[in-house]
Amino acid sequence: MKHYSILFIVVLGMAPKLLAQVPQIEKDALIALYNATDGDNWTDNTNWLSEEPVDTWFGIAVSGERVTGIQLYGNNLTGNIPEEIDDLSKLTLLGFYDNQLSGIIPSELSNLVDLEHLDLDGNQLSGSVPPSFQNFNKLKQLFLGSNQLTGSIPLEIGEMTSLEYLDLGINKLTGSIPVELGLLTNLVYLSMGNNNFNGPLPDELATLSKLEILYLSWAGLTGQIPSSLGQLTVLKHLDLGGNNFSGEIPIEITGILSLERLYLNNNDLTGNIPSEFGSLTSLKSLHLDHNNISGAIPGELGSLSELDDIRLNNNQLEGSVPAELGSLVKMRILNINHNQLSGEVPTSFSSLVNLESVRIESNQLTGLPDLSANPSLSNFVISDNNLTFEDIEANIGISGIVYSPQNNIPGPEMIFRDLGQPLQISFQVGGSANEYQWVKDDVDIIGEISDNLIIANTTLQDEGTYYLRITNTLVPDLTLLTEDIVVEIGAILTGINPLDNREVEIYPVPAQERLFINMDDPFNGTLLIRVIDVSGKEWKRKKVQKTDRPTQLDVSQLRDGIYTVILQMEEKVFVKKIVKQ
Repeated sequence: MKHYSILFIVVLGMAPKLLAQVPQIEKDALIALYNATDGDNWTDNTNWLSEEPVDTWFGIAVSGERVTGIQLYGNNLTGNIPEEIDDLSKLTLLGFYDNQLSGIIPSELSNLVDLEHLDLDGNQLSGSVPPSFQNFNKLKQLFLGSNQLTGSIPLEIGEMTSLEYLDLGINKLTGSIPVELGLLTNLVYLSMGNNNFNGPLPDELATLSKLEILYLSWAGLTGQIPSSLGQLTVLKHLDLGGNNFSGEIPIEITGILSLERLYLNNNDLTGNIPSEFGSLTSLKSLHLDHNNISGAIPGELGSLSELDDIRLNNNQLEGSVPAELGSLVKMRILNINHNQLSGEVPTSFSSLVNLESVRIESNQLTGLPDLSANPSLSNFVISDNNLTFEDIEANIGISGIVYSPQNNIPGPEMIFRDLGQPLQISFQVGGSANEYQWVKDDVDIIGEISDNLIIANTTLQDEGTYYLRITNTLVPDLTLLTEDIVVEIGAILTGINPLDNREVEIYPVPAQERLFINMDDPFNGTLLIRVIDVSGKEWKRKKVQKTDRPTQLDVSQLRDGIYTVILQMEEKVFVKKIVKQ
């Protein structure tokens, strides 16, 4: 019993030394790694090159007296990966993530046939992806992203059928995406974005039935988004943003019920947003911005209760903002700016208390609810719409609000009055603290400081270009302007009988394609011919010099209705109504 006890003690005492012993060739390979990557300046080089057991060297794992793992993530390694690395033949994990390694990926790595995890992400490695990587028949995770790799993806990559994670993103890879990737049926994660590929996205990727994450943003891809992607029924993240995809969003994508994040932004997509998106009940982020998508925002998006990030900006969307979006209580980010949306923002948005960023600028929106009770809202851009002070006053206290400028307030483009007729121009502009100033020919009109301009008896001096300037003491740094209004005052031409118009002939009436204007007596100077509609908007303008032939006007593009023809020579005016059919 004593003998065995002593022997047991001796064995225990020797255990750390025995477990730490590795073949000299492997220790030499580690020393070569240390020297090649400036080990003296690593962030942590504890016990390296010492006589301490190898399994106490920082980042080294040993099993069965063989080096099986190297994890030196973010440890300030510089230089090249040494060729001697292949002497560590029992490695299952090799991790150099987030260092400053440079040079090419040595082909000798391919001799490490037991590798299951290879992470070289976040370095400065150059050259191509070695075709010999096909030898990695046990490799499950391959991370080569965020380097400077060039060339095309080797076709042999299709032989690495054990791969579950593949990251080639953020490099300088070129060529087309090989169809052989479709052979990697165990893939769960595939990232190849931020490269310089060309050509379409191959349909063969639809065979990756286990794929949960597909990142292919900013990859240079063209053509249409394959409808076959709808077969990836467990996909959670799909990022195809920043490519040159064209055509419509394939309806098949709306059948991927597991989708949580869908990014199709920054492409050339057209057509409408499918209403079937309402079936993607797991969706949290939807980015369709910077495309050429048109039509209305479907109200069905309001049924996506998990949605917290919607970006539909920089498209050609029109119509109103659907009130159903107000039911998305988790929504944090809403970007619908730079579209052609009109109407009022629904009052239901007032209940979205988790909003952090709302951008609705550069639309034609005419109303805004009070969102000031939203505690998290800190980025609120509402400029370049048709909003008034009434919309902004209630929201002026929101941090990060940007409300200036706003679009000009529309009004009549032109008003024609006979000499002596009264003139009245009015605008109703919302706001509780508005201040008004009428302007004529860019000069403030003294005393005209209401929203209503009245001239009882017009004179020729009243001709000019008018607009109303509105400010508000509660909303600083915003000035609203009306559109310019051209006012013209006229008198009847001397010597022309306005009752029988015998000296001026305008025909045919009703007019269809052309209108002819003939004056019996020749005239000196320039005759201005104008055609305006009943609202005062000018549709035609033509100047005619002295002539003894009838003047023609093309009126084929005018809508059917009643128009006024105005002939003006200096301060003399002749007016006649016509009918266009």
